[in-house]
Amino acid sequence: MKQPISIFIVPLAVLLLTCVSCQNNKTKELSTPTSGTVTIYSDESFKPVIDPLLSVFNAIYPYATVSCIYLSETDGMNLFLKGRNSMIFATRKLTSAEKEYFNSYQLFPVEIHFASDAIALIVHPTHTDSLISVKQIREILTGKISKWNQLGSRSSSDSIKLVFDNTGSGTVRFMIDSVCQGEALGKHLNALKSNSEVIQYVSNHPSSIGIIGVGWISNGRDSTSMSFLKKIKVLRVSRSDNPTLANSYYPYQANLFPGLYPLVRSIFLINAEPHKGLASGMASFVCSDRGQRILLKTGILPVYETVRKVKIKE
Repeated sequence: MKQPISIFIVPLAVLLLTCVSCQNNKTKELSTPTSGTVTIYSDESFKPVIDPLLSVFNAIYPYATVSCIYLSETDGMNLFLKGRNSMIFATRKLTSAEKEYFNSYQLFPVEIHFASDAIALIVHPTHTDSLISVKQIREILTGKISKWNQLGSRSSSDSIKLVFDNTGSGTVRFMIDSVCQGEALGKHLNALKSNSEVIQYVSNHPSSIGIIGVGWISNGRDSTSMSFLKKIKVLRVSRSDNPTLANSYYPYQANLFPGLYPLVRSIFLINAEPHKGLASGMASFVCSDRGQRILLKTGILPVYETVRKVKIKE
């Protein structure tokens, strides 16, 4: 008697899935620090920093393909904790509970602080004022300051439109934890979808302030990392409640190194790879002399590379 075709479909599907699984496991076993294929995660605010690293690494090692998925830090960390990929670039370390979760699966993530990034405040290029204090930023974030004329006599009476990249980004978390100091954010804040949208929005709206990672606005053609995009204006930030030109600083590398610029966050590489494979090779490259020199050109501050402040005379 002929058996119904459906009886054979399930075993065949199981066999195919088994073959695919075996092939995937074989690929993982063949992965080395300089060969194979791996996908990593990163907060979207680090895209201008990570892309050059990936480009050079993949060019140096022709048998390696490292790609990166850029997400909000919250989304990326959630996927990372589910074991979807083995490495992430983030603005924070793992919590004790997160480490215990990895340890329960016999995974022991390595956390490396490899660079520091500045959070920049950008405005429309026609904006007259250029100074702002950390206290004023806090009061804008919490809704105590809502109009430009509350920041200085030269400012207009227009309402301030404050824009972030997105609600789950490391940038938002940094501003809440480090600037707001426990106070709730105001309801007037606007979240967009990406850092590039923040730049575009600010360049088109004179009454706006954008909060963004400095890597997005650094002028890549300037080898001294002492200039920014022309389509926006960068504010100088002061720790003093009374900002002046003498105590306010731009988010230049040279001002990050001695701690003059106040809005600085750490960038961590978290590697949970179960063996020394391609993710580990990428991690080593990021911390190497070559990787750190690449970071130096992006406008952020590498941990293992010395920054020199050079004064150029005409």
